[in-house]
Amino acid sequence: MLFSVSFTAFVVGLTLLFRHQIIFLYTSDEEVSGHILAAFPFFLIMLCTNMNQIVVSGILRAMKYQTIALGFVFISAWVVMIPCSYTLGFVFDLGFTGVWIGVPIGNFVLLASFLMIVSTADWEKLAEEASKKELVHHQEVPTNNALLEM
Repeated sequence: MLFSVSFTAFVVGLTLLFRHQIIFLYTSDEEVSGHILAAFPFFLIMLCTNMNQIVVSGILRAMKYQTIALGFVFISAWVVMIPCSYTLGFVFDLGFTGVWIGVPIGNFVLLASFLMIVSTADWEKLAEEASKKELVHHQEVPTNNALLEM
């Protein structure tokens, strides 16, 4: 996790440093660039939460908790992110920036949910299950000696 946080800080730093060049890759229109720059801090927050959420998602996959994670993905996107983006962008008339504010909010909820699952997991039980599966797998796979005897 430390590597993930360090790498995220590095990527965010580079993105912040080269933000004008990155925006210029997509548009040279001054008005559009202004809207993107106004929303850029929220993009950077989203980048932080999203990059770390991907790492924790891999941990959940290794734990065989994909189904549980899927429920939280659904909730963070459809119950949190999209309604927040709509409300901030259109109801509170924050426009493009308001739509982008909802994205890191949804990603933060997802990351916090994933971290809660990982931190409350029964690691003893998970290790025991993994050991049992490895033992069964090891017994099913023939060794080199068994192959030579055939």
